[in-house]
Amino acid sequence: MSTLRSMWPGAPSPAAAWTHAAHAADWWRAAPLSAPGVEWMHFVVVGADFRLLVNLSLRREGGGPVGRAYVAVWDGREWCGGAHRVPPDRMEVRAGRVDAFFGEVSVRAVADGYALRLHPEGTGVDAELVLQPEAAPLAASHLRLPDSGVFHWLAVPRLRVVRGVVRAPWSRDISGLYAYHDHNWGSFDLGGDFAWEWSFALPADGEGRLAVMMMRVADRARTRTLVQGLALWRDEQLWRDFRADELTFSREGRHRGPIHRTPALDVTGVMLAASVPARWNCRAQGGEDELDVVASADGATQLLIPAGDRLVRITECAATVRVRGGVRGVRFDESLCGMLEVLDG
Repeated sequence: MSTLRSMWPGAPSPAAAWTHAAHAADWWRAAPLSAPGVEWMHFVVVGADFRLLVNLSLRREGGGPVGRAYVAVWDGREWCGGAHRVPPDRMEVRAGRVDAFFGEVSVRAVADGYALRLHPEGTGVDAELVLQPEAAPLAASHLRLPDSGVFHWLAVPRLRVVRGVVRAPWSRDISGLYAYHDHNWGSFDLGGDFAWEWSFALPADGEGRLAVMMMRVADRARTRTLVQGLALWRDEQLWRDFRADELTFSREGRHRGPIHRTPALDVTGVMLAASVPARWNCRAQGGEDELDVVASADGATQLLIPAGDRLVRITECAATVRVRGGVRGVRFDESLCGMLEVLDG
């Protein structure tokens, strides 16, 4: 994994520098428009008892490109919103550009960072917001997945909502909150012999210095780890990047709460159980640095995607994340809020 360091020393502010760095790498590859593969952009705004989740995806299905827009909101009790397929004639995605339009859901590159316009049909959620990067992006490339293909990703661990309003059954001004963004693409397809857990966390109130992201990709049975990592940011800089044998992940319990599923299928005779733990634990230790990170799952929403003869379940859980330990001589003991994503193929 590598950070994308600023190449604009004359930028008026660190946030402007990170915006330039993100835009330079965070453009649509758009391969699924003409070849097998999958690509998506993912954004989550976090607050105390609040999450706004946005996912725009491209995937090759049945010989042609399929777009999906997934917009959901969690109010501390339940999720609302959902996903819908976007017809090709209502979708505009071009290789080399950040801007993309999935019907009434769009992302655009603007001077402040990213502008999201969210008016998805039939979901009951409506929002407009601008997100400005405030920390160094992190990238990984050419991760090989068994029997599938190659996976690349880029993450912007902390952005700030410069301005934003969400209207669901209620209305809320979310200006000032923190957000997370990642962009994933590759020649692989869903339904292959792989599974993953992926989590991030930020301060709930839009204040504070830390950001955390951790991930483990394994085979479908989760008996063999393919790649794993934990990254810790302090202020705008990557503070520590733990990898491989510096990390030990474990699962504890099972998430027992209700799951908001989209699409809402008749589940009779269909196996939809997801392997979502109640807590996902990470022990990181390298040299004199050590961290214990525990992501505790709360309310869950689940996206169901057919992939050949399989039904892929992507479960997104609001999570409380406890970070304890010491890195580079600085001690941490913080409770953050974020998400825990579990993919079962």
